[in-house]
Parts: sequence; C-alpha cells; structure tokens
Amino acid sequence: MRALALHQPFASLIAIGAKRVETRHWPAPAALIGERLAIHATLSREDLYLVAGQPFLRALQHAYREDRLVLVDGELPLGAIVATAVLDRCSAITEPGTATLRERAPDEYAFGNYSLRRGPRYAWVMRDIEALMPPVRFKGRQRIFFVPDELLTAAQGALL
Repeated sequence: MRALALHQPFASLIAIGAKRVETRHWPAPAALIGERLAIHATLSREDLYLVAGQPFLRALQHAYREDRLVLVDGELPLGAIVATAVLDRCSAITEPGTATLRERAPDEYAFGNYSLRRGPRYAWVMRDIEALMPPVRFKGRQRIFFVPDELLTAAQGALL
C-alpha cells in the first residue's frame, strides 16, 4: 500500500475523522484516486504547537475522550501509521471554493493551507477513514512511499 506522510497534528486529525481534506502544492497522481492510502505521522514536531490552539485542541480532546485517539507517552504518535483512508478525489483549490469551505466548514478550513499566495494548491479529499489503534511504528519518507501490505494487514487484523 502507498502511504502519505503528514506532520502532526494533521495525521491524527485525519485518523479521528476531523480532517477530510489534505492540502498539497502538487496534485495527487491519477493512479491514487480511489485507492486506499496509509496515513503516516512523520517524526517532525514542527507543527505540534498548533495543538494548543483552537479548533485543534477541541477536536483532539474530544476524540481522546471518546477513545478514538491514542497517545504515545502522552503525545500524538510520531513516526507511525495512524490510519488508512481512500483518496476520493483531488481538486485544484480556488478562491471561491476556499470562501465556501471557510463559511460551511470552518474547522476543516483551519486544518488546511488554502492560501494561493505561494502558487497552486490542491485539495486531496479522503473518505472511508480507518484509524489504526494503536498506531503502527514505521519509518516513513517524504511525499508518497510504500508500506508493506503485511504490516497493515496484521495491524488491521488486530483491530477485529
């Protein structure tokens, strides 16, 4: 299975279903549309400061209280696969689309980078999200990389 690398808290937000749209500066390869991807939380701590603010804190605390979020040593997991999701579609981000999203789904808007100042952006829309609890430790790579199917099969089998 292919995996998509994300910093925390974005990987866990996808895992708990609070974030369905991942924003990238490059479009998803056409072959990935409709495919299940592993969602990998990188080792980076660069964006963890966001957890202290809203709506990040609210979404993560709510999921934790409902046992939909696993912490590792009291923190969001790093260097692990936290979920799988089907990449439903990929669309170019536009100003009108961004304005509509900001109005209709302010949390989803807050969880992404919809700025067009640094060039085109793309919305990778996820569906059928399945959290891995506990997360599966795995050394990832940047962008898209492969994860052995047997690793995820064993993890998903443990969930049943």
